[in-house]
Amino acid sequence: MKNSIWIICFAFLISACHQEATTVAQHQANTQPKSMVVVKSSFLQLAGTYRTGKFDESAAEVVTHIPDSSLIVFTSASENALVFLDISNPEKPEMVRKVTFEKIPDAAGINSVAAYGGILAAAVENKHKQAPGFVVFLDTEGEILKYMQVGALPDMVTFSPDGRYILVANEGEPDHSYQNDPVGSVSLIEWKGTIAELSEENISTLTFGDVALEGPVRISGPNADQLTDLEPEYIAVSADSKFAFITLQENNAIAKIDLENKKVIFIKSLGFSDHSQKGFAFDASKKDGGVHIKNWPVKGMRMPDVIVAFDVDGKTYLITANEGDGREYGDYEDEIKVKKIKLDAVQFPNAKWLQKEENIGGLVISSVDGDTDKDGDFDVLYSFGARSFSIWDADLNLVYDSGQIFEQVIEEVVGKRYFNTSNDKNKSENRSPKKGPEPEGVTIGKVGEKQFAFILLERIGGIMVFDITNPSEAQFYDYQNNRDFEADPKSAEAGDLGPETAVFIPKEKSPAGEALLVVANEVSGTVSIYYVGMN
Repeated sequence: MKNSIWIICFAFLISACHQEATTVAQHQANTQPKSMVVVKSSFLQLAGTYRTGKFDESAAEVVTHIPDSSLIVFTSASENALVFLDISNPEKPEMVRKVTFEKIPDAAGINSVAAYGGILAAAVENKHKQAPGFVVFLDTEGEILKYMQVGALPDMVTFSPDGRYILVANEGEPDHSYQNDPVGSVSLIEWKGTIAELSEENISTLTFGDVALEGPVRISGPNADQLTDLEPEYIAVSADSKFAFITLQENNAIAKIDLENKKVIFIKSLGFSDHSQKGFAFDASKKDGGVHIKNWPVKGMRMPDVIVAFDVDGKTYLITANEGDGREYGDYEDEIKVKKIKLDAVQFPNAKWLQKEENIGGLVISSVDGDTDKDGDFDVLYSFGARSFSIWDADLNLVYDSGQIFEQVIEEVVGKRYFNTSNDKNKSENRSPKKGPEPEGVTIGKVGEKQFAFILLERIGGIMVFDITNPSEAQFYDYQNNRDFEADPKSAEAGDLGPETAVFIPKEKSPAGEALLVVANEVSGTVSIYYVGMN
């Protein structure tokens, strides 16, 4: 495949530098990113790809593996269906069946799927998006066993590791007029017997309106209040099944839930990536004549989508993919370019220079944050996302942040010609003024004695691999991108575009006898399978 990136890896020169930690809202990771050299790797090897033939129709979004089987299942929003694939031969995945939900009254788009034992759970929204949605239970043959009503816009569903709980993140997005803004919530379904025995008595609905906010949690919608503005996005559960952690993406925060007591313990801000600091530079312009990863007086709101939990020596850690997400509903939009605002003369004495397109004039920032003294000009610039991933402890203390590593790797591998391209066009730097490579999904897996994180880049594409065996000293390991930048993005030759989610299948549970990574790609409508192994 011409100009495709298949087997490329980076190692780091040993040059760690540390930065004093203060609060979550203020500090960066205590391990700064390291510089890199290029080496060869065979850690990720593409095995095969299943193509739906649908471009930019969300035909492959969320993927899961049915335990003790050769089946994976992914969501197809374009068909409102679950698609079952047999990957017993990863090089030739075959579709087994599709399951649709038209028999469920008012069921519309499918947003998520998870598996535990012989049961699948799917999160399905109502055709009236602000009305209560559904969690649908199926067996591995695709037969619908039961469906239950949950909160508005169920966006993600997962099982606790012990199988006792099914958790659903009900995002509760407003309508386009912003007049109907449902409450964001988490549905906690306790499962003690069979699916058939589940009833409304098994469901607890947790909301966030009466929980104290710690740090600068973003409440920003028009006429917003805490109850309706907090919007659950994704859920991770600790290995002991005692705690759940929920990303509140637009709010730049995480909520922690005590599952046994069905209580929200805290809601904490994720703070900001300070792009003026060493190791946290970024490329801010598509009109600066090339790739220029530089420091700027900007703070990146991490705003993660996907979160995963993992244990090291009995201690829980969390990984967030710091994507960023603004709000745009009808006439309401909370994004604006730096060149269109008034900058505080004291905080930005070089305002005229900064607002040039070749600097940060075209950078998209929040239009509702930053006027700290309420005098009509901007004292702080807050951009969407941090172009990184972070590792946290269970109390939400920052342990590690990858800082500028993603963009450094992309510059080294892809070069100027296709740096920070989008997932539907091959135009250099067209994502630089927005959210850069836009880390979207993350999953983890153990290979040998090492624990790895696989972070998906939604825009330029590809998988960043980090060794997270020691969470505070995470090390960049590999980058793979099954994309041909010279091919028409709508063609099969383009490869994988818009990776959304992934699932790691360890060697001992793999139908192929080898560890696998399965990636669902939203824009190309493809599901690709990689062999995973040590060098």
